[in-house]
Amino acid sequence: MAGSADVAPLVYAASFLHYPLYVSAYCYGRPTFGTFVRAALLLKLLALAAFGAAMASVSWSWPPLAVMAAGFALNARAASTLGVARTYYGWELGEVTFARTTAFPYSVCPHPMLLGNIAGFGGALLNPPFALSWWPLAATHVLCNVGLLWMETSLRAHRTPAATVRTSPDTHEPVSLPSRSRR
Repeated sequence: MAGSADVAPLVYAASFLHYPLYVSAYCYGRPTFGTFVRAALLLKLLALAAFGAAMASVSWSWPPLAVMAAGFALNARAASTLGVARTYYGWELGEVTFARTTAFPYSVCPHPMLLGNIAGFGGALLNPPFALSWWPLAATHVLCNVGLLWMETSLRAHRTPAATVRTSPDTHEPVSLPSRSRR
């Protein structure tokens, strides 16, 4: 890890904090939606900055960068298609009602955000200097995304019913609404 040893502990420490947060939201319905979105965005930004620091420590060739760009572009397009509330477990956290989208890229493949991340982080392993110095970083991101894919396809999500829990659009804090009886 010539040149990267100085930042390695910080990179690894900052890179994986968002994954347990995703599991907590999906499996346990916690924290509240607004808190989750703020924390998820901050921790994901921190992880991407750490990954960028690792990338900056080695030389690059175009093919791996193209694979990474395509993967992360797929992720970004999928998130844009869903919007913030659906991207960040809004259904599981009671922010929105269930809806399935068939718009691109969901019309082409299931779970394009996670598949895009897998391609993006996996693409880094195609660059020999990066793979030599930072393979555990990229491989762990790939494995974490494979784990999230398994979670979303195999486990039943904890769901806070949207009819009884909402968050304020201004503060994103929980607002109690009267329960609606369902027939």
